[in-house]
Amino acid sequence: MFGVIETEHGKVRQTMNWFNKMERKFGRYAIKNLMNYIIILYAFGFILELFYPKVYEFYFSLDAERLLHGEIWRAITFIMQPPTTSLIFILFSLYLYYIIGSVLERAWGSFKFNVYFFMGVIFHVLAAIIVYLVFDTVVLLNTYYLNMALYVAFAMLQPDFKLLLFGIVPIKIKWIAYLDIFYFVATIFTG
Repeated sequence: MFGVIETEHGKVRQTMNWFNKMERKFGRYAIKNLMNYIIILYAFGFILELFYPKVYEFYFSLDAERLLHGEIWRAITFIMQPPTTSLIFILFSLYLYYIIGSVLERAWGSFKFNVYFFMGVIFHVLAAIIVYLVFDTVVLLNTYYLNMALYVAFAMLQPDFKLLLFGIVPIKIKWIAYLDIFYFVATIFTG
């Protein structure tokens, strides 16, 4: 199941031969250009939020209580929540996520990118259900952490990629990723 490889320094690491087998077996089912579809969902969600502000929250959000009572579409439809509700920043956000998704898919291949993205979706759904069952509280998880995971993966592949803060100040993406990781860890410890 796992292959063992000796490295130059004598360290032993295990490779994921099973994942490569899965890719050979199921790779043809991967959604090519997945991020394009996600961006279309974000744009649709933005338009929906713009014209019908509460429709997403009532019918499409990741509400674990409603999910467990039969509204299973919520396990997927929560993805269409846009990264921002600002008319100005939505275009920049969608373009940034297009770049991020395209680079990740090109680097990893469609199958691995699909697995990475959909595992994030599955973990979001599981987290919402666990919080509901353990604490008897409904937390409407959005796509923030899913997008953060894409962003950090992109920063690991392209650490010297520069974003222009306010269109002027160049900042390497790795520094913003460090801030995101710090914020994520702080969120875990502070609840």
